[in-house]
Amino acid sequence: MEGRIDTRILDDIRSRIRLSDLIGNDVKLARYGTEFRGLSPFQDENTPSFTVNDTKGFWHCFSSKKHGDHFQWLQDYKGMAFRDAVKALADVARIALPEPTAVSTGRLPCRAAASAACAAAASYWRGQLSAQVEGRAARDYLAGRGLDQAEVSALGLGWAPHSSRGLFEALRKKGVGRKAMSDAGLLSLVHDGAGFFRERIIFPITDQRGTVIGFGGRRIGVGTGDGPKYLNSRETVLFKKREALYGLDVAMPAAARRGRIIVVEGYTDRIAMARAGFAETIAVQGSTVDFAVLRRLLPKVAQRVILFDGDRAGKAAYDRMIDHALLDAAPGCVTKFANLTTGEDPDSYLKGHGSAEMETIIAGAIGLEEALWRRTIARCGGDLGPEGRSAVVGELIRCADMIVHSETKAWFHTTLASRVVSEFGARRHLREVL
Repeated sequence: MEGRIDTRILDDIRSRIRLSDLIGNDVKLARYGTEFRGLSPFQDENTPSFTVNDTKGFWHCFSSKKHGDHFQWLQDYKGMAFRDAVKALADVARIALPEPTAVSTGRLPCRAAASAACAAAASYWRGQLSAQVEGRAARDYLAGRGLDQAEVSALGLGWAPHSSRGLFEALRKKGVGRKAMSDAGLLSLVHDGAGFFRERIIFPITDQRGTVIGFGGRRIGVGTGDGPKYLNSRETVLFKKREALYGLDVAMPAAARRGRIIVVEGYTDRIAMARAGFAETIAVQGSTVDFAVLRRLLPKVAQRVILFDGDRAGKAAYDRMIDHALLDAAPGCVTKFANLTTGEDPDSYLKGHGSAEMETIIAGAIGLEEALWRRTIARCGGDLGPEGRSAVVGELIRCADMIVHSETKAWFHTTLASRVVSEFGARRHLREVL
């Protein structure tokens, strides 16, 4: 889909998809004369001000002043980029889009085969979780985390048994070759073709269109499984660890509506947050995220709230996120940091305190400037003597200089300088007072 998209293709897509059907998947609509009406999906209201006109192929929201066609709907409601919206609707309309230049290089067939392998693996692992004997321990674990069967099915969770033979046979029956399995990250390059995921609960990771691109596996201590508690797919043609965001396809509509995205560390944390009413939550892979990816996928979301665990590892990841946020700081890109009680994670906090108190925690999140100040003071050991003050100023200058956007960098320097004077007093030499 390089270059401009032929307007005839766009018109063809619009003609094959009834707009009220598309929007009706997410908004409750009622017919009023020649059009449909419903409550605004972008703002809270009691009287319907959202209209959809199939004849004109146009929707309008009087509350938020948003309006547009099929493609604009996916951009505004789901936070998709235009080309992703076109691809998604073309799939629904069963219209083949012109292939990108990558076809000639062989990259597209590789991606397509890897994608098919991921879809087949996800299906197989879902079946294993439902198996009477093989998936019992995993089902018990999930039930202990408060997930019922309907939620497990909706999330597409699965179970990877110790033996990979069944997975390989299932994939081969569906025509998936060994290379495609490897390209999808389903074969270990270290263990001579052994399954990469074994004795783990499987969390499928999707892109913004809901297509499976990789997996996360959670070890629950059954049998002889080994390795870290959480294991992600290795880097593949589909899966890039710093760009993969668990729950993205579900979180995008809510994030676009609420104007914020909440970033947590774990899969179960993301699930717990969504269950508690925070559907705009995503989970990162390995406690980090490429903020440029958030900006590209969620261009209309101005605020990112970092909500990491209150343990030592979570605090270390929290510190790393401050550096990432500094690199990305720019007008309209606000990053805030919410602090949980020591030893708590979002899942445990919600169980102990509830969603209302969690909202208070999120609403009280501190800005990047304050987070940087607190981290700097902590790193300098809290020493506010002459040596400590000098170290604090040097660290603040180093961090502020990480900001790429020149005007934002200038304001950080100015604001932090004022903070230094306020906290430490104006710097004066002895000769000035003698």
